[in-house]
Amino acid sequence: MTRPRLVPFKAEHMLEFVNRDTLALAEWKFAIEKERGGPAFTAIIDDVILGCAGVMLVWPGVGVAWLAASKSMNKHTIWMTRLTRMALTDVMRSFHLHRVEAVVLTSNEHNLRWIELLGFKREKNVARAYTQDRRSVVRFERINR
Repeated sequence: MTRPRLVPFKAEHMLEFVNRDTLALAEWKFAIEKERGGPAFTAIIDDVILGCAGVMLVWPGVGVAWLAASKSMNKHTIWMTRLTRMALTDVMRSFHLHRVEAVVLTSNEHNLRWIELLGFKREKNVARAYTQDRRSVVRFERINR
């Protein structure tokens, strides 16, 4: 079996697993901002994109983690978890980040469990109506001491 590999993230990678017919201009601009906003990578196996992830550098010492995953990622969760945890540690060290934040939809039980495997700790309370479409999220933090 071929092993997954990492390549530098490009906004076009999201087109491989996001529905092109419903991809709004705002979403495309957001993907480009992620490409330019900080370190990011794309996981690929056999020319199939598993997902894209990175850290937006918002100000010195602080970043915001993001992930866009395809359905194919579910077959490689152990590898993706290990690799993402190592990549996040490297990004925090390389960019001198003392804090990385992330948000997860309250309705996504799988990702609520997964982000804690990456070393994030849940912050208190739920951020209600947090997203543009008013969905609620749980905020997480990973602190480098």
